[in-house]
Amino acid sequence: MHRLLHSKGQFFFISLMLALLFVSGINAIFAEFYDVDLSDTFTEQSQFIFWNIKHQIIRMFNQRKCPELENDFKEVKFITEHYLASRGIEFELKNASNICPPGNVVIEMNLTSGNINIFDNFTLTSS
Repeated sequence: MHRLLHSKGQFFFISLMLALLFVSGINAIFAEFYDVDLSDTFTEQSQFIFWNIKHQIIRMFNQRKCPELENDFKEVKFITEHYLASRGIEFELKNASNICPPGNVVIEMNLTSGNINIFDNFTLTSS
């Protein structure tokens, strides 16, 4: 009788180990389906920053006139480049032509962060 009770405990322990092994195996199989990829968030954040800066520059050109426009552009360029550099994001904003006197101005923007590189150039009209 004593031997029978002892073997029930072994059966319970072995069954418990097999159940844990089975659950761990299922977890390993489906692990890739619920892993979080944090790089997607960073990519979207960099794109948001880039397009938001472009939108603000277009707005500035529509609302300001020379010579205030030229001073505002220089200030936005300085502040944006230094702020993003402090966050580890390389950003370059430049105008290929003079903002004043009024006319067409080619703006170039380049954002580099990690393995992300976003570039755009566009033409705006200063007034």
